[in-house]
Amino acid sequence: MRAIIEDDLTITYIIKTGLVKSHPTKANMKQPFDITSMITTKRTLEDFQFLRHWLQYENPSSWFPSLPSPDIDPCAIPSRPARSVLHSLERQLDAFLMTLLRHPTVSSHELLWEFFMVSELQKDLIAERSRSKVESITPAWEDEMPLEETSSSEIFFDHAREQIDRLKHTYQLVGRKAQGMGDATFCMFH
Repeated sequence: MRAIIEDDLTITYIIKTGLVKSHPTKANMKQPFDITSMITTKRTLEDFQFLRHWLQYENPSSWFPSLPSPDIDPCAIPSRPARSVLHSLERQLDAFLMTLLRHPTVSSHELLWEFFMVSELQKDLIAERSRSKVESITPAWEDEMPLEETSSSEIFFDHAREQIDRLKHTYQLVGRKAQGMGDATFCMFH
C-alpha cells in the first residue's frame, strides 16, 4: 500500500492485491510465487473508517485496531506536504489491514475482501447488508439453557483463584527482594 496526494490535496491510498497461482518449485526458486493477476484499488481514510465501523458493527465482541486520527493532515502547508506524516499514515493503515488479515473472525469476511477487490464500494448496500445480518442473528443467550448444576464451574474458579494467589505471593516476594537489593546497592555507593 502507498499513499498519494491528489491535485485537490486529498490523500488516496493505493492498495495492490495479487492473486497467487502457485508455490515455489525447484524450477522457479528465484520467484517464490506466480502472481496471476493484480488488482489495484484506491481508498481514502474515510473508506478505512467505513470498513472498521461495519466490521465492528457485525462483530461487536471482537477487538479491532484503531485508525489514525482524521485530524492528521500532511498537507497542512499545501506548498510542502510532510512526507514523514504521509509515511506514518501508510504504516498505520498497512498495520491495520495486516491485523485484519490475521484476525481469526474477520480475515475471511466478505466486507474485508470487497475492500481489497472491488474498485468502487457501494456503501449503502454494504450498510444494508450488515444491518440485515445483525438483525437475523439470534443472541447466544436465547439459545442457551440456564445451568442447573454449577459444581464443575466452581471447581474451575476455585483452582484459578488458588493459582492467581500463588502467582501474587511469588510476585510480591520477588518485588520485596528486588527492593532490598536496590536499597543495599544504594547504601553501598552512598
